[in-house]
Amino acid sequence: MNVNVPSDLNLSKTTFMVVDAKAMYREMVQSALLGAGAKSVKHATSVDKAIETLNRYGQEINCVVCDWDMTPVGGLELLRKICCRTLPKTSPRTPVVILTARADAAAVKAAMALDVNGFAVAPLSFEKLVKTVSHALTRTWLLQQPSHYAAVPVVDTAIQPEPRVHVGKEPARRDPAAPAARAVAKQPPPPAPASAKLINVHMT
Repeated sequence: MNVNVPSDLNLSKTTFMVVDAKAMYREMVQSALLGAGAKSVKHATSVDKAIETLNRYGQEINCVVCDWDMTPVGGLELLRKICCRTLPKTSPRTPVVILTARADAAAVKAAMALDVNGFAVAPLSFEKLVKTVSHALTRTWLLQQPSHYAAVPVVDTAIQPEPRVHVGKEPARRDPAAPAARAVAKQPPPPAPASAKLINVHMT
């Protein structure tokens, strides 16, 4: 698959790690990155698996694309661990792009305090994702002390689960009348007339 990319973007030497609990979303992000010319893409199904991968291949991974809306630990906690220099093979300057299904004010504030390189709200086209990654790879910032990142409050996604991230196409629109129809369908049937109740009694 070919993806429209900025003319000055060359990902031929860039290895990514995509972190998401759902294989479908990891594969869609991978398709966009490989279509843009990325060297390779590694997968992780959770923050714990991502940490295992970084402990093994951290020196090879040039950028992390991570879903915020995971449980029990979300993508911002992975960003925090990278910034706090807790992963010996991973540079604290490794670009991290956070994907989320909504523009949650607390999440955006926390991500910025953690010096996130890119923050994208779904639904995402492949081109929008690649553009976000392109900006993340070229962003520069002043690295803070680990104590600064450790003190940043992060929203707990286990308490506030979010809709899934959609990449590549717009999600199907919901029929506004559907909830009302379901509500009507769930209502109990009207009570039987008194005569019907008497008939039932006589039949027993």
